[in-house]
Amino acid sequence: MLAFFRAITFAAQNFWRNIWLSIVTVVILTLVVFFISVLFGVRTTADHALADVRSRVDISMFFVPEATEAEIFELQSRLERLPEVASVAYVSKDDALAAFREENAGDERIESALEAVGVNPLQASLVIKAKELEQYPQILSVVNDPVYEKLVEQDRAADAKITFIQDFSRFTRNLSRIGLWLTIVFSLIAVLVVFNTIRLTIHAYNREISIMKLVGASNAFIRAPFLIESVFYALIAIAIALGVVWLVLFVSADFLDRLFEGFDFSVASTLWSQFFTVFGPPALLMLLLSMVSSAAAVGRYLRV
Repeated sequence: MLAFFRAITFAAQNFWRNIWLSIVTVVILTLVVFFISVLFGVRTTADHALADVRSRVDISMFFVPEATEAEIFELQSRLERLPEVASVAYVSKDDALAAFREENAGDERIESALEAVGVNPLQASLVIKAKELEQYPQILSVVNDPVYEKLVEQDRAADAKITFIQDFSRFTRNLSRIGLWLTIVFSLIAVLVVFNTIRLTIHAYNREISIMKLVGASNAFIRAPFLIESVFYALIAIAIALGVVWLVLFVSADFLDRLFEGFDFSVASTLWSQFFTVFGPPALLMLLLSMVSSAAAVGRYLRV
């Protein structure tokens, strides 16, 4: 145990005696941790946005007045048997009218117009939800079957919804790919920085290392300070980077919530509640990369 504390002391001395090199290393590692943390935060936000879209997006198929309930239920049954379909809900004309009146409660013009018409002007419909965003075109291909085509009026919003679904899904996939490649690039930067910092430190302490060998210090004791020094770099960088992330979230919470106002979740609250889940992996990644790269530098340049 005494040897371990002495190794920590030597590591701290190395850190302080090469203070400018240490500062440069910490600054670079801090930027790496910060940018990787931002990438993880953006990915988490995109995942929640995608989940929100999945839960809210549906397509309504409206039926011509001549369509009977038996024909509608037949189409509903066929759709429910499709593996791509999560749910199919039937909305009768009366249910549609009741929902419309509830949505426009207190609007006298709407009530007057309905009374003037004298009959229910709304149509029966099927509200369809797919299991995956990309599966709506396959579902619509069934509706476009000649057997059912004459029963269904074209949903003008369907094409726009499908286009939005496909674009949003493509965006999230591309975002994940870009995030992965950027994480790899930043990780390589961290590895090179720590590797070269430890290499320079080893060369600067050749004389001290020789003296330690002469007095009988073990190989593990000679190597330990350099490994612990890399942990110092990582921990300081992690603390600063996560502190900056916390500050950015605190300052921009209202802006982020306004930016995603149409979604059924709060970006700031989500990231706050999952702070260590979202930003812990970048911190652990930095700690692991620092230890691995310093071990590689010690193994290559420290001859004991």
